[in-house]
Amino acid sequence: MPAVRARAVRVGVCCARRTGIATVTDPQLSPHFRLSEFTRSALAARFGLANTPGAWEIGNLRALCLGPLEWLRGEVGRLDVSSGCRALDVNRAAGGAAGSQHVKGQAADVIPAGTTRDEAFAALVAGMRAGRTVADQVITYDAKPHMHVSFRTAGVNRGQALRCLSDGRYIPWVPAP
Repeated sequence: MPAVRARAVRVGVCCARRTGIATVTDPQLSPHFRLSEFTRSALAARFGLANTPGAWEIGNLRALCLGPLEWLRGEVGRLDVSSGCRALDVNRAAGGAAGSQHVKGQAADVIPAGTTRDEAFAALVAGMRAGRTVADQVITYDAKPHMHVSFRTAGVNRGQALRCLSDGRYIPWVPAP
């Protein structure tokens, strides 16, 4: 599938650089997703870390929801978000990559509630390859129950489908025979 250029949207300050306390509401990001699903973090609570996104991250989360996540939900049913937007300190505590799209509000790890992760992943990749939805990266993991879905609001969405092996190496995903 060819890469798709996204429209640039930047309207705020990154939560990773934000200081102070902000009042957080729980806006609806899309018909089936609320902000709280993407900011809830047991890790942040355990270590007393703030995990409050700024307007830019919320805009990115909204685009992620309105794009591949709503499309996938329409195909396979409810998706439970296991990890969404992470402040830098939360990302470090989670062992996340330094340039993680989670920090930018561009990624979520989801677990399908009504089907297997592998079936949901295959449906998402098929939708991407058929041009019915767009994502930057989708990753399935041999050693984890969730799948990673990311979407860029600026630049090119790469349309990558990857499999993370138990040893941490990433390879291109191929459907099961």
